[in-house]
Amino acid sequence: MPHVCTQALIPFRINIGLYGRYFLRRQQIVIVTDVYFWGVFPLLLGPKDARPPVLTFGVLPLMLSSRDVSPFSGPDTSPDGLLRNHRETQQLHAAMQPSMTRFNQVLSSCGAPEVPEFFMDCAYHLPDRFLQLTAEACEYPRSDMKESIQFIGNLMPRAHARTATRLGGIRWNIQNR
Repeated sequence: MPHVCTQALIPFRINIGLYGRYFLRRQQIVIVTDVYFWGVFPLLLGPKDARPPVLTFGVLPLMLSSRDVSPFSGPDTSPDGLLRNHRETQQLHAAMQPSMTRFNQVLSSCGAPEVPEFFMDCAYHLPDRFLQLTAEACEYPRSDMKESIQFIGNLMPRAHARTATRLGGIRWNIQNR
């Protein structure tokens, strides 16, 4: 029986969808990373059929380039906003170019090819499935987001309910502050 990386996930009852349940049922190896564990990039940049599937969890707000969202000013899908978003995204990419160059040098030293796009976007686009630990409503809308990115909420919803009960519930009454 092969080593199963996903066995550690079973007690948490994570909502990893049909994709994850497929591998859990078949007891196959699955690599699980967080969004900025870039040590998996040499593997992801190689042949897909020569590696196990990679599931990446997003534990931070999305830092994903989009035509709909500026990295500095937030979302705007008006014609002027789309131009602003593009201009500001290009400014970010230019500012990060020394980091991109170094990143590709390190990949080359591992025998891996260069990243096909902005390296921070690769963290979301290269894994087989990207699972963002929040509700979609908590992020800026992006019409150009890939389908491999899924919003799954928190990891242990029942634990949150128990914690809130032990603490006397969560109070949202801001008038008494």
